[in-house]
This record gives sequence, C-alpha cells and structure tokens, in this order.
Amino acid sequence: VASLDTIPAVPNDVAAWLGSRAQAHATGVSPAAVAHLMQRVQSLFSDWSGIVHRLGGQGVPLVYSPWEIKGGEPLLSTAVDPPSLKDSRLVRFRAPTSMRDVEPTVHLWVEHNLGGEDT
Repeated sequence: VASLDTIPAVPNDVAAWLGSRAQAHATGVSPAAVAHLMQRVQSLFSDWSGIVHRLGGQGVPLVYSPWEIKGGEPLLSTAVDPPSLKDSRLVRFRAPTSMRDVEPTVHLWVEHNLGGEDT
C-alpha cells in the first residue's frame, strides 16, 4: 500500500492550494481561518496515513468501501455505518453516498391535511 511517506510534499501542497483557494474565495477571509483550514487538511492526511500504516502493518486487508467484493476493513463509511472497532480515527472518513446526502435543507409546508383527522 502506497503511503504519504513516499510522497511527503502532497499534504502540504494540497493544504496550501486549498488555503489559497479559501483566501481568494471572498474578501476578508482571516489568516487564522486559512491556517485552521490548512491544519485540518494536514490532519486528515496524517490520520489517513496513520490508519493505513497501523492496520496494514497488522495485516488487516483494507478496502475503500464496505461494498467491495474482496472484503476487508473499509476506509470510507456512511453516517449510518457503525463505528469501526479497528481504529477510531476512521469516523473522520464518513462520506455521503448520494447527492441527497449533501443537499441543503428543504423546508416543507403542508397546505392540505390529507389525513383522516382535522388538526
């Protein structure tokens, strides 16, 4: 399994790129907000690499999702999947499986009561 140790510049490069994008997105983005974003990106890379090293070093087969045919410990999960017992950091890598999971909240107003009772 390739790890971030073989390409150490990637986390810093990605964090710097995202930081510059955040800064260019709107006026008034504070340097502290950009630094926080860059730290979170580097933290995600660090946890991902740590999980791969730890579980891979223990001989645990790793897959990206629980639906892969070959089976193994999934590195990505959904919000409804139970937490991994192998590494608690895996909770950081929950991903939506549908665009419905990332839509903004939709407001719903009931105009007509279609039920059997008047309310």
